[in-house]
Order: sequence, then structure tokens, then C-alpha cells
Amino acid sequence: MSSTTEADNQDQGGCRKNNSESNGNEELTRNKRRQKTSHHRDSRLCGNYFSHKCFLNVHMRAHTGEKPYPCKTCGKCFRDSGHLTKHMRTHTGEKPYSCKTCGKCFNDSDICSLYLHMYTNHNQF
Repeated sequence: MSSTTEADNQDQGGCRKNNSESNGNEELTRNKRRQKTSHHRDSRLCGNYFSHKCFLNVHMRAHTGEKPYPCKTCGKCFRDSGHLTKHMRTHTGEKPYSCKTCGKCFNDSDICSLYLHMYTNHNQF
């Protein structure tokens, strides 16, 4: 039997120290749950967890409907600046992604578009 307490076996964040003794799977599960809740932020509305506050902020816009990134060309608004960047390619015609086999260009790096192209045109996959 060990003379150390549970508090002695944890660091400041409540995580189990590597050199401490384990009391089995139940304690490990409890420690993982404690670690998850202390190191992740959650959406109280839907229960999703995010590793960084900025991801939570973007996600919360889905609940609030906020879309702070307007397109200066057509006025359509987006909740994420990356979505606006992708949308802008519809106005500029930019296609920065290309097939390495035939050179055909795409405006989106979406894996589904590339997969469909490779399957349809190059009999790959």
C-alpha cells in the first residue's frame, strides 16, 4: 500500500504524474475525463469539445448565426474567413490546385473533387 495521496500523484492541471502508481482502469478513465474537461473548451449548446478557444468561437457562430466575413463583390457573408477565401475564387476564377497526372486545375483542395476526377479520368483508386 502506498503512502502517497491522490493529490500527490497529480500535477497542477489534475493530470496523473508519470511516476505515480495506478489503481487500474477506473482511475485511468477518471483521469482522462478530468484531463479532457480541464484542457478543452466545450459548447454548452451541443456538447462539442474544442482544443483551442478560436475553434470554439467559430463553432459558436453556427449557433448564433453570426457571419462577420462579407464578400466585397457580392455581399454574401461567411462565419469563417477561410470560407470567404474559398468563395472569392468563384469571382476571380483562381484555381490553385492541380492534378499531378494531367494538370487540370481546381479551385478547391476538396478530396472528393480530386477523387472523382482521378476515378473518372485516370482510372485510379
